[in-house]
Amino acid sequence: MLGAILLVIGPIALAVGLVFFFKLKRMAAAPFHKTGEIAQNPAVADAKGMVSTEGQIVAPNAVRAPCSGQPCLYYEVTIEREWEKMVTTQQGTKKQTGTTKVTTNKGGAMFQLNDGSGAVSIDAREGVDADLSKTHDQKVTIGMTVPGEIVFGQMRMQTPVNLGPERTTAFKATEKILAAQGNLYACGKLVNGAIAKPGWTSLILSHRGREALVGSTKTKAYAGIVVGSLLTVGSIPAFVFGPKVEDTGCPSAIKDTVQLCDDRITAADGKDYTWTVSKAGMYTIRIKQPKVANPIDSTLTVKDSKGQQVGYNDGGQPGADALLQRAFDVGTYNVNVRDYAHSTVEGGYSYQLLISYDGPAPAASVGTATITSALPSATTPAPSAAKATSHPPTTVHPKKK
Repeated sequence: MLGAILLVIGPIALAVGLVFFFKLKRMAAAPFHKTGEIAQNPAVADAKGMVSTEGQIVAPNAVRAPCSGQPCLYYEVTIEREWEKMVTTQQGTKKQTGTTKVTTNKGGAMFQLNDGSGAVSIDAREGVDADLSKTHDQKVTIGMTVPGEIVFGQMRMQTPVNLGPERTTAFKATEKILAAQGNLYACGKLVNGAIAKPGWTSLILSHRGREALVGSTKTKAYAGIVVGSLLTVGSIPAFVFGPKVEDTGCPSAIKDTVQLCDDRITAADGKDYTWTVSKAGMYTIRIKQPKVANPIDSTLTVKDSKGQQVGYNDGGQPGADALLQRAFDVGTYNVNVRDYAHSTVEGGYSYQLLISYDGPAPAASVGTATITSALPSATTPAPSAAKATSHPPTTVHPKKK
C-alpha cells in the first residue's frame, strides 16, 4: 500500500517540478533588455524571438474585470454549478452533493512597459502565466426554479440550458485579475513589435520582478524534481520489503474452488467468472450477502462451454444467499453473479463468493449429464415446498414490485 501511494505522489511531484524547471529554463534563455532597447531594435531577441524585460506599467486601455469592474491587464472568471441528488447505495438512500465547472471567461489587454528608456508593447490577450489576485467571489443560491439570468457583481450571465440530471442549488463566480499598476516583469516572444504568447507556451508576467520570480521558480523546480525522484525511487523498496496486503478479491478465472472472497458489481448484467473444473464431483457455489441496508438480491447463473444454462439459483427471496449445490463434470463454465432485477446502486453491490468441492457425485449421476441434482431444472425454475431454489417465472420480489 505504501509503495502504491509513493508511486502515485512521486511522479506527480516530479511532473510539477519539471513544469517549473522548463519555465525557469525559458526565463534564463530569454535575453533580458531594457524596454527602450527592445522597442528600438527587435534584433535583441534571440533566434526564436524570445526576450524579457521589466518596467512600469502604462495601460491607458486596460480591460475591466467583468464582476468587480476593476481595471486590469488580464482576468479570469470561473463559473461553477453546485448541485445535489439522492442516490441509492448499499447503505441506503443518501444525498450526494458536488460542484461542476460551467465555464471560464478570460480576457486581456494590450499595454506597455517602460523602465525610463522607452516603452515596449505587451500583448496579454492570448493568456498569461501569472500570479493572479482574487477580486470577486460570490455564490448565488438557487431555489426550486433556476432563473434565466444570474448577476455576479457587474456581470450578467445567461443560465446554461443543459444543467445535468442533478438539482442545481447554487452558482458561484470567482474572479482573478492581474492588476494594471506597479512594476511588471515580462518574458515572451517578440511579435510585430510586442512581447506576446510564444506559441503553445505562456506569456510570463509577474509583479514580483525578474529576480524574485526566478528565485521562487528555481526553488519549486528543484524541490519538485528532488522530492518526486526520491518518492518514485523509494516506492521500489516499499513494494519489495513493505508489509504485504492480503488480497481478498475474487479472481476472474477460478480453478475448481475459491475460498470466501470479496467482490463488487456495478453493471446491470453483473459479473462473469471463468470456472474450470478439473475434478468431477459435487460442488457448492454460494453468494454471501453483506450486512447492509440494501444488499444485492443475489442471482447465480452457470452456463457450460456451449453457452447452455446448467445451473440457476436466486435465493428465493430478497436478502437471502444464492446457493447452488450440484454435480459438475470436468469442463469450463461461466458463472454469472447479478442482482435479480438487474438493478444497480451507487458504488456497486458488494458480496462474497465461495466455491467448494463437496466430494464425489452419486454413482447414478456420474457421466450422465453436465449437471445432476434433485433440485428443479435450471432452465425452467419451479417453486418448491422447501426453501425456494429459484423464482418461478411469475414470481415477483416484494421489493421489485
